[in-house]
Amino acid sequence: MALDFTNAWPFNKMVEQTADGQAMVYIPKMYVKNEKLPDTATYAGKYAYLIAPDKIDDTWHVHPAFMNNGKEMSGVQIGKYLASKDSSGKAASIKGATPWTSITRDTAHSLGSNRNVSGGTGEKTGWHMYNIYEHHLIARLMLIEYGSSNLQTLLTGSDSGMDAKYHGIEMVWGGASYGEWFDGIDTLGSGNTIRIFKNDGSQTYVDTGLNPCGNGYVKDVLHNKGTNYDLGDVFLAASVDGTQANGSFGDYQWFNGGYVFSSYWGGVASYGPFDLNGSSTSDANSSLGFRLARYVE
Repeated sequence: MALDFTNAWPFNKMVEQTADGQAMVYIPKMYVKNEKLPDTATYAGKYAYLIAPDKIDDTWHVHPAFMNNGKEMSGVQIGKYLASKDSSGKAASIKGATPWTSITRDTAHSLGSNRNVSGGTGEKTGWHMYNIYEHHLIARLMLIEYGSSNLQTLLTGSDSGMDAKYHGIEMVWGGASYGEWFDGIDTLGSGNTIRIFKNDGSQTYVDTGLNPCGNGYVKDVLHNKGTNYDLGDVFLAASVDGTQANGSFGDYQWFNGGYVFSSYWGGVASYGPFDLNGSSTSDANSSLGFRLARYVE
């Protein structure tokens, strides 16, 4: 049973908003610390994923979901619905609309920014395709709020539940009919190594030089750091197991070299907020869409 976080920051600040006519969910800026627990702790050797509204000391950093071209934002808005196409041909977040699918990840990246207006202000700026930092920020908040990684059962009441809603965000890890591309993560680095968006919000990649661990249920996640990235801010598998009960998160990652990644869809127990499904760069599946997001000054 989850505790009542109704009045606790930041969950009490996660509210539905409208921006440029689009249905969005606001998340306030937060600072994070990814701390390995000491040998004297109850869960020695495990990691604590901490959040705070302010920078407590230099061991904390702003979560990359709130960085836009080197500047800290006050918050980020996440599309309440998977992106659809509006009457002007722009990506939209509208209730009841058919998701925009059959596009590659690179095309989705371009479509994510097509609500921005050159020289515009306010709601005409900050639009982009939902990325791995934003998705795994939400996964971090789920872990804190629910105190468990078994989020399929907690959010849908079923080990095979898929159409989960979290603070108003629909199909938060894909639904029974649709999955979604994630921007900012792939294994297209030199020698098929892991690339991730730089944590400065420039939407450019840094090659970590790390090899993906292969397919399986996530046991441990990477915490490597380098120039312009800290993998503790996301949940990428460091090791996997073929048996779900042996995993720490209960979600499956198809984590091989030479792929771009998405959530998956379908009523099976291996999918959830930590799932990654590997696809080719040319994949344009009729059941694979994307989601809008927007930086808030």
